[in-house]
Formats: sequence, structure tokens, C-alpha cells
Amino acid sequence: KTIFDAYKNALACDPVSAFGGIVAFNKIVDGRTARDVIKIFTECVIAPNYSKDALKIFSQKQNLRVLTHSLNRSLAQSLEFRSISDGFLVQEKDSKIFDKLKIVTKTKPAKEELESLKFAFTVAKYVKSNAIVLARGTRTVGIGGGQMSRIDSLKIAKMKMNLIRLPSTVYRLFYPPTHFSRSKMSSTKQQKSA
Repeated sequence: KTIFDAYKNALACDPVSAFGGIVAFNKIVDGRTARDVIKIFTECVIAPNYSKDALKIFSQKQNLRVLTHSLNRSLAQSLEFRSISDGFLVQEKDSKIFDKLKIVTKTKPAKEELESLKFAFTVAKYVKSNAIVLARGTRTVGIGGGQMSRIDSLKIAKMKMNLIRLPSTVYRLFYPPTHFSRSKMSSTKQQKSA
């Protein structure tokens, strides 16, 4: 996969919300990718570096901020701050990599489903809790987060999803499995009858 492919997959997840956003890359941005980025209004682009072609393309956009940052591994281990009344909370950022998963269900997922699950877990780390991430392969197809109810987050993710059946799902925090199962079954029934 190329940086262009990664950008296209990320944009396809929710192109409406991407309008006026910030795009961060972890590799050098080439001209092909830059041409695609400027097709929609983007506030800022950040990457380790840019090709000469990419910089020339970005310079055509008057209000686009182009930043360079090494995005090295020490950044992943930095601290996260949250304000509260009369102070703030400090915690280490979640930098855990999901390389080994223990399957505890009777039905064992296929290799492709496991890859989707690992990808979705990684994405969920960056979604405001309560997070639901729906993924197919290494492409996010629906994200719901920032809701008081995990069920509402699931509804939002399903609304954003543009596929026929539910892909692998990842959720953050705890909730009764029966709620999710009922909601998933309801969605599956609706999709089959459509």
C-alpha cells in the first residue's frame, strides 16, 4: 500500500466530515497524494517530509498550512492531559500494539477478520470514548464515538457504514454484551430484508 492508498481509504470513511480538516501522514507526501488532498478544503497537512512536487501543489492553496514533523516513536509515549475543575489529569498515551490476540469465542475469526480487528483496535485508540469502529481489511467503514451510550456510538458507526454486512467491530469501555448482540442482530435482519 502507498501513502496515496492510505489517504484515499481514510477519506472514504467519511468524506463529508473531512471538509476543513487536518490531514496527518506518517510518510513522505508525494505529488499524487498532494493533488488529491487539495481537491477538498483542508486546513492543515502535517508529514515527516514532502516531495518537491507536493510542495509546489500545496503552494497553490493560499490558506493551507503545511507542517513538517518527524512523528517519531517517542511522540507515541508522550503524556496526555485532560482538564478537570481545579486541575488536570495526566496519563500516558495508549501506545500498545495488538500483535497477539486471544480468541475467547466459540467461532474463530478468519485471518482477514483478525487483520480487520487489529486495524480497528488501532483506530479505536484515537476515537473519543465510547468508541465503535467498523472496519473491512485496513479500511475504516464506520466510526461512532463521543457518546454517553455505546449503543448510540454503534448506531452512528452503522449509519456511516456503507457496506451490506457488519465488518469486524471494536469497542472501548465496558457494556453488557446482550445490548450489542441485540443491536447487531437487529441490524443484520434489517439488511437481509432490504
